[in-house]
Amino acid sequence: MIVRSSVTKQSFILSAASLTVAAISILLGQQVNYLNYLILFNSMAVLMLSLAIASLLLSIIGIWRQQGRSLWSWAAAGLALCVLLCVFD
Repeated sequence: MIVRSSVTKQSFILSAASLTVAAISILLGQQVNYLNYLILFNSMAVLMLSLAIASLLLSIIGIWRQQGRSLWSWAAAGLALCVLLCVFD
């Protein structure tokens, strides 16, 4: 059985995944020396960035599909943009 989820729900999930990777990276950075695991931290940063961009794109697609009528699509876009800005900070 195939269950289809909405684009907005997928956007929220990707935003949550990006924030989870960011939290893991911060907690891990406090425990170990950053320079010893530079490749790991760089790959986690790329993963956070790609998840945030995918979330933003999905929320834009959701707004386009629903022609801007859904408040949840706008909320997903706002959250994705905030996550993207936090990743760049």
